[in-house]
Amino acid sequence: MKELREERTREIPLGPGFVSRDVVGIEMGSLRHRNDLREVFAVFCADGAGNGGYPSRDITLRGRPQRMSLRRRHSSGTSGLSRVTLSAVVPDDAVPGEYRCRRLEAETHAGERVPFDPVTEAAWRGWRFRVL
Repeated sequence: MKELREERTREIPLGPGFVSRDVVGIEMGSLRHRNDLREVFAVFCADGAGNGGYPSRDITLRGRPQRMSLRRRHSSGTSGLSRVTLSAVVPDDAVPGEYRCRRLEAETHAGERVPFDPVTEAAWRGWRFRVL
């Protein structure tokens, strides 16, 4: 297992939207990994940002993996199962509009960036929220 695999995610519903200083978040249910993960982050970009006079502005949701009880030994190390809640405060200068996830990565305690399994991209590319 080279990449991370996100298996079950629960989005916070889009609802009417968020305003500055609101907390937006996504709960990643089951995250299988081999590495000692320090942090998972998802970068969200406003649809159409950079057009119509609005500068491009990303909002990055971050979270620390919380180990779940399942652990197995593999020849390359310990395999783990974690739960992660990603969140961020909507900044005061956030561009109004719908934000979509454009990148999902993790970082190990050693500072190595770890990609998610490409099979999971269809799921996390659908993550979105609205800023009013």
